[in-house]
Amino acid sequence: MAILVASRSPSLRQLRARCRFERGEVEEGMGDLHHVLQMRPGDTDPRVLISATTFYGLGDFDNGLAQIRKCLHSDPDSKVCKKLHKQQKLIQKTYTKAQGQLNKGQSTTAGRTLIGNAEEPGLVAKIREQVEELRQDGRIPAKARTRLYEQAVEMVCQAYSESNHREAQKYCDETLQHDSQSFWGLVHRAKVLLKKDELEAAIEALNEAAAARPDKQDKVNPILKKAQVALKHSKTKDYYKVLGVARDADERQIKSAYRKASKQYHPDKAAKQGVGKEQAEKKMASINEAYEVLSDPELRARFDSGDDPNSQERTNPFQGQPFPGGKPFMFQQQGGQANFKFHFGGGGGGPFGF
Repeated sequence: MAILVASRSPSLRQLRARCRFERGEVEEGMGDLHHVLQMRPGDTDPRVLISATTFYGLGDFDNGLAQIRKCLHSDPDSKVCKKLHKQQKLIQKTYTKAQGQLNKGQSTTAGRTLIGNAEEPGLVAKIREQVEELRQDGRIPAKARTRLYEQAVEMVCQAYSESNHREAQKYCDETLQHDSQSFWGLVHRAKVLLKKDELEAAIEALNEAAAARPDKQDKVNPILKKAQVALKHSKTKDYYKVLGVARDADERQIKSAYRKASKQYHPDKAAKQGVGKEQAEKKMASINEAYEVLSDPELRARFDSGDDPNSQERTNPFQGQPFPGGKPFMFQQQGGQANFKFHFGGGGGGPFGF
């Protein structure tokens, strides 16, 4: 009530500002300090608090620096104002540098700028150290958020996620703790879920990311399409799973997996393992079908884009043929003994002459 009567009392305004800071009402508290400066424009203490909280707490470089310049204008010899001005200028310069590196796709370089090394700490450590010191000195309210630090952590998340750094998960988890709608945090979460084949959850995370940053569709859409195609495959047939290879497997890995699977389900060996003739034939048919698609760059590209070359709507070149080349194994029974003869045709089927 007192401030309503004596609204132009600097001491009452400062007292209410402290109370508001204690309740976490940071912007309201700074509003009171602005009133104090209108009455006492040469007072540097409110100016320092407003500058530090605006710069580090709100992540607003321009207004934070504008306030500390006014502090220096009021008292050019102020050591506190000089120090804070120097720190803020260096932080702004490094932040802008890291942002530029990310914009150019230099994610590895940006990661070094943000994290640094044993000899020279990076941007994140410098912000954290300066914020801790300013809090201890009462120049940033204890309950004020530090959005500048949060933004820097999200930049690390982006840099490490794009460069597949082993610590990407650590920083992306942290950025999601700060902001559950962090764009880069959600994108990295989706990439992790995609690797785990948790496809619906990955798509949900990507849709959240797209809603949070509509201007970043170019970053979301390629991953979203990949997840949608994988989900479609999961509900039909997945040639990668048939051969037991990753989606980014190279030609050598695909050939190796094909040879291993073919040997395992070759009717001779399958029979010894208790696998029936019909089951072995079906398994071999699916193995050969998968290999024919994944070993052909054009067919594989179609499959990866969601178009199965062997879908029911198309002519299936393997229908009724468990082996490439259209030459199935021959079964003959003589004298009570089963004799198998295998003919792997030379029509461009399997690459291994069994």
